[in-house]
Amino acid sequence: MKKYFDKVVEWDRNLAKKFQNKFNLTDYQMLCIAFAKGFVIGAILLWYQLKGIKIYIEMKSLGLS
Repeated sequence: MKKYFDKVVEWDRNLAKKFQNKFNLTDYQMLCIAFAKGFVIGAILLWYQLKGIKIYIEMKSLGLS
């Protein structure tokens, strides 16, 4: 299992390095991109979670669940 995990980590590092070199980005810029990407994904997941809670509450108030 560890062997496969190490292969995925190595693949990810190589992909990030290619991206960094292609766009001539510094390590700090890569860090900012990773933070922004994580923030956007987190916001989308939170939105879907809150939307699901709202639907659940509406269904419960109508006696559907």
